[in-house]
Amino acid sequence: MIAVAVVLAMFGFGIYSQSGSPPGLENGQLKPCPSAPHCVVSERGADSAHSIAPIPLTDKMGEEPLLFVQEVLADMGADVVATEDNYLAATFTSAVFGFVDDVEIRLDNTNKVLQIRSSSRTGYADFGVNRNRVEAIRAALAKAP
Repeated sequence: MIAVAVVLAMFGFGIYSQSGSPPGLENGQLKPCPSAPHCVVSERGADSAHSIAPIPLTDKMGEEPLLFVQEVLADMGADVVATEDNYLAATFTSAVFGFVDDVEIRLDNTNKVLQIRSSSRTGYADFGVNRNRVEAIRAALAKAP
């Protein structure tokens, strides 16, 4: 009976996460992570639990790095939900319970990097899913033609 309740609760959280939206920018930068461990971000002086390195721009990203990133994210199964100027937002949805995670990328021309934030919309812990996702994005961008 408890197992059924837990599974139903997980489906409920998954459905709830589908009603949100990416946090967006705050004063031109990606928003900081909440205190929960289900988020990583490359800017705003994040603490060690939430900090992740930005992704360096490369020549193969071309004149429009966010278009290049958009294609790579789509190949990884992301749904790009917003693009504007130097900002891109995408979502990844888990197969089983339908949890939605937001990935946001800001083109930082000053530092020649892509600032990145990945966060779960609901729950507390993510067991490293968002950190691993950013590293997978980093690797996919490096491998892309």
